[in-house]
Amino acid sequence: MSKKQTSGGAHIKAKGDAGEKFIHDLTNKYYFPFFCFPNPRIAGGEEICDLLLVCGSYAIIWQIKNINKKSDGLFKKREVEKSIRQCRGARKTLENGGVVSLKAADGNLYRFDPTKIITWHQIAIFVGDEPDFIGFYDDTKDIGVHTFTHSFATDALNYLDTIPDLSEYLTAKEVMLHKEKIGITLMGTENDLLAMFLKNGRTFGEFGKRAKKIDMAILDFEGMWNEFKTSDAYKYKMNADKISKGWDFLIHAAAEQMNKGADRNMSRELVEILSSHNRLERRMLSKAFGDGWTKATSMPPNKLYRRLSPTDINGTKVMFLFQWLGDKSKQSDDKRNVLLNNTALVARKEYPEYKIILGITSEQTLLPDSPITFMLQRLDDDVWTPEFQRQVKDMQDKTGALTNLSKNHTTSYEFDDDDPN
Repeated sequence: MSKKQTSGGAHIKAKGDAGEKFIHDLTNKYYFPFFCFPNPRIAGGEEICDLLLVCGSYAIIWQIKNINKKSDGLFKKREVEKSIRQCRGARKTLENGGVVSLKAADGNLYRFDPTKIITWHQIAIFVGDEPDFIGFYDDTKDIGVHTFTHSFATDALNYLDTIPDLSEYLTAKEVMLHKEKIGITLMGTENDLLAMFLKNGRTFGEFGKRAKKIDMAILDFEGMWNEFKTSDAYKYKMNADKISKGWDFLIHAAAEQMNKGADRNMSRELVEILSSHNRLERRMLSKAFGDGWTKATSMPPNKLYRRLSPTDINGTKVMFLFQWLGDKSKQSDDKRNVLLNNTALVARKEYPEYKIILGITSEQTLLPDSPITFMLQRLDDDVWTPEFQRQVKDMQDKTGALTNLSKNHTTSYEFDDDDPN
C-alpha cells in the first residue's frame, strides 16, 4: 500500500511539474526572466501561485493544473473551481502582503510593491486534454479569473506577445463580462473570440456594446481564428511588425546592460518602461528611432543629432530621447553619458509635463559592436526647483541643445484596412 501511494504521489507531482514547465517555458519565450516569478513565496511561507508575471504597473497571476477530461468530455468541476480559488487567494495575498522581495526566474531578488500595480489579471490554465467545454471567465466573486486551455494560451501569447497586448485583451473581456447577468454559449473556442476582438479594432464590436442589455447569447464564431490567420490583414500585420523588432533589440540590449549594472532595481525599471508598449506602439517607436538613425548617418561627422518621442504609459508621461554622436572624440562613455544626461534636463525644461526621461545614445553609424548607452532620469517637482531650472536654461543657452526643434506626427494602423484613406 505504501509503495502504491508513493507511486501515485510521484505521478501527480510529475504531472504538476509538467504543467508548470509548460507555462514557465511559454512566458520565458516572450518575457524576460526578471519579469517572471515562478512559485513565489513571501518570507519563506507557502507558495502563492504557480507563476507571477510583473512588468511596471502590470501583474498577472497564473495557476496551472494538469488534468484529464472525463468520459463526458469535461474536466472535474471541483478541479477547475480549485484553480480559480487559488488565483483569487494569490491576488489577496499579494495585495495585502506589502512590499516584499521575490525571487525571479533569473535567480535574483526584486522588490514587489503591490501599490504600484494598476492592472491585475488572474489566469487559470488547464494543461493536458482539450475539454469539450470549460468556460472562459469566472466572475462568481469580486476577483474575476480567466480560464485558458493550453492550446489557447499558446496561440494567445504567440499573437499577444507583449504584456500590454495580452492585458488589453484580458481587460476587454473583464469589462464586457464581469458581474454581468449575460450568459454566453460560444460555438467555437476562445481562439475564435480572440479573432473577433482583433478584427473589431480590439473591441468586441456591437456585441460588446449590447452585452449589458441581454440575458443570454449564443455566439457562432467557429472557424473565425483559422480564417483570420490566413487573411490578408493578418499577413500585412505580420510584415508591418517586422520593424518593431528593432525596439525589441533595444530592450534586449538594455536587459544585457542590466545584468552588469550595480543598481539592478533601477535598471529593471528602465527595461520595464521600454517593455511597457504594445506591438503597434513598438512599431512606431522603432520607426522613430530608425528614421532618426538614418537622418544621423547623413549628418557631417562632427555633428550631434537628437530626436524626442513622447509617450504615455498607463497615464504616466515618459519622454524618449534618442541621440547619435558623430565626432569620434565624443564617443567615450563619459562624454556620451554627460551629453545624454544634460539633454534630458533640457527636454524636461522644454516639455515640463514629462518628468521621466529615458535616453538612448549611440554612434552615428550603428554597427553590431557599436556602444549603446541607456539612461533613466526622474525629474519630479521636488528636484525641479527654480534655481535648478535656471541652471538648465543657462546650459541650454550655451550648448544650443533642443533649440531648433521641428515636430512631426505620424499615425500607424495594426491592419492595412484600418486606414480610413
